[in-house]
Parts: sequence; structure tokens; C-alpha cells
Amino acid sequence: MDETGKKVFNMAGLGASPREIEIALGLPAYHIHMSYHRELMDGYSKAESVGCLMSTEEKRLEKYRMYCEANKEKIRERKRRYYETHKEEFRERKRRYLERKKQGEFLIKGART
Repeated sequence: MDETGKKVFNMAGLGASPREIEIALGLPAYHIHMSYHRELMDGYSKAESVGCLMSTEEKRLEKYRMYCEANKEKIRERKRRYYETHKEEFRERKRRYLERKKQGEFLIKGART
């Protein structure tokens, strides 16, 4: 089983639809049925057998982790572009923070004056 097959198996095991898996992994439409049908069906059978063990919150978090893992580069590029377009705003926030810190506006928890 190759890397994409493992991801298909894991996402199907979490109950994701085939189209959701294709979108998350960046596969063309209906490609998953032709190339990864066995992994898809094995994942769904795994979901049926142990599906009651995971809560909906755990399933949601696992889907999010799988999405992040499958799209690391895309997420990294999006963050980089956002930072580039808002660079001045970040610098201004940092400048204000350092100025306030220097003036002593931030107190240590538990230390009251």
C-alpha cells in the first residue's frame, strides 16, 4: 500500500466520503474509486467495526489532522502569502507589544502591586 493508499484508508476509517477524501488529497474526481477502491472499502469496514469507539469530536479532530498532513505545503504557502501581504501590520503589532512591555504594562501572574 503506497502513501496515498494509507491516507485513503485512514480517512475512510474516519468516515469521510470519497469526495471529501479526493478533495483533501488533491485527487481528480472519481479517481479514488478507480485506483484506491480496496483501501477505501477496507477503511469503511474498519470504521464500521470500531466506529462506536470514537466520539464525534475525536473523529473531527482526526479528520483535521489528516487534512493538515495531506496539505502541509498548501497551508504553509497560504500562511507565507498572508504574512507577506500583512507584513507592516505584524511589525506594528510587535512594536506596540515591545513598547508596552518596556513600560511595564504586563504584570506577572500572582504578583500584585
